[in-house]
Amino acid sequence: MTMQYFKNSAGAVYGYDTAIAAQVPMITDAVAAGWPEVTGSWPPLAPALTLAQQAAAASIAGLTINLNGTTSLFPTDAATQGYINAEVTSLLLNGTFADGTETVEWPDATGALHNLTVSQFKAVAGSIGAYVAACRKCVIGSAGAVLPASSITITV
Repeated sequence: MTMQYFKNSAGAVYGYDTAIAAQVPMITDAVAAGWPEVTGSWPPLAPALTLAQQAAAASIAGLTINLNGTTSLFPTDAATQGYINAEVTSLLLNGTFADGTETVEWPDATGALHNLTVSQFKAVAGSIGAYVAACRKCVIGSAGAVLPASSITITV
């Protein structure tokens, strides 16, 4: 399939497949009518995403974290942020995770569980929080906001 695109005088674009014999006369007619060929610019490229659009997508795409040599994509969606907040609240109030333990199994984006200590969890939670907050600054148009890196390394 080889497509050729032509724009008529009204600005409508028509595409014809040169491999289909029935469409070849239409190509000839388009050329005869003086329609410019726009094959090189058609179909048009999608417009570039704004910083706010990139940040909105990034804020829910996840954060790749290399934690002590193990790299995983951790979710950053609103539900995960809520779970993080619950555990952080328990750590602040009780000094333990919500189930009373000092370690927590935390899932990455694939569902694989990572056994995290309090200090490791705080580092992961803090990194996810900073990432989401930086994305939000881009979304709301804060002065000087930049899209955060989608991958970080933590050693705890």
